[in-house]
Amino acid sequence: YRFYAALRPQLLCKERKDQSADEFLQRFCYDTWDEALQDSSGMNAVMCAVMSGDTMMLKLLAQCRADMNHTLQGMGDLGYYDTQTVLMAATKSQQHPSVLQTLIELEADVNARARTGLVALYMCRSPEHVKVLLERRAEMPHFVLTGVASFACPETVRALLSFRCDPNQTAGFGPLHAVALFSRRNRRAVATAKLLLEHRADINARKEISGILMRWVPPTSQVGMWMYMQSNMVMRLRASMAGLSPLGYAAMVGHEGLTKLFLDHGADPMPNDRGDSPADLARNNHHYHLLPFLEVSSVPL
Repeated sequence: YRFYAALRPQLLCKERKDQSADEFLQRFCYDTWDEALQDSSGMNAVMCAVMSGDTMMLKLLAQCRADMNHTLQGMGDLGYYDTQTVLMAATKSQQHPSVLQTLIELEADVNARARTGLVALYMCRSPEHVKVLLERRAEMPHFVLTGVASFACPETVRALLSFRCDPNQTAGFGPLHAVALFSRRNRRAVATAKLLLEHRADINARKEISGILMRWVPPTSQVGMWMYMQSNMVMRLRASMAGLSPLGYAAMVGHEGLTKLFLDHGADPMPNDRGDSPADLARNNHHYHLLPFLEVSSVPL
């Protein structure tokens, strides 16, 4: 209840209004202020303030020594996973940059890591998020661009690149792979891929994918990705992922725009470690519309 109560104005596209302490308690079903402060559940009082974008309430809670580094528990069904921090929740839920700024001013750790090793910067959804975190000395691990490229807008990717985030300094799973893998639910995937290619992302990078895939999948999608990976259709494809290039991922998921873009930029239709070419992957997954140009690209000149 508290999760949806906090997000209600945002979901209904209504303007957020400041609230008094009594209004906050009533809205989130706390009988007393002490009860709110002692709540240790995943969706505790600090999370209620964060998800409702209430910076004034965050300051009031901090004055009462509420933990601004509270870690989440039991919210996986909502897309917020155990050991992620409230700062991570603020970025993932696309809160106003002032919420991130307030949390950091109240001593939220910008470099705290979830048990997966992910940081808040990985989960940014706007250029302003990137600016706030990096100006407060957030570290920039090599994998953060992978998370941002998967689901954030191209402008957010550009913001990271402007801070010299190297699209090729990856280990196991790069931003072009990520854009392709999650392109079916990202309407700006082609624009993001073009931006990465403009910054010399390696179009023929071949990466070994194993357990690290679930570590680097954007946290908003880990449950969906787990279900996807367990489905009958995909169980047989898991062996195909090792050694896949971005073109291979685009062919596997059936994204025509990315497939054409990668081929236009000279992508090599090389096979994965199992020997499956991009054309094989498209055919095996019934993406027959890709075969005319994939098969032509595979013909030796």
